Amino acid sequence: MTETPAAHDNPSRLGRFIQNYSGFLSSFVIGVAGLVATSIWQFRQAQNAERLSTNGGNGTRSSASRSSPPVPAWWRRWYWPRHARESW
Repeated sequence: MTETPAAHDNPSRLGRFIQNYSGFLSSFVIGVAGLVATSIWQFRQAQNAERLSTNGGNGTRSSASRSSPPVPAWWRRWYWPRHARESW
């Protein structure tokens, strides 16, 4: 009497491919994710460059952020370099 092999003994073509080339598949997935991330980053950088060119590079910061650095007063008084303090 001949028994038929169980389903897990005879994997499909896709199953064999995944078993044989799992390293390739994981590298491929990581590579595609890297390409997508790089493309998104480049797209955003192009948007930033376009926005800066339309503003002329000026007016991108508020007047409050230009008037004083974002550090507490005690830090500016004791630890900030003297030449930087004199410019305020």
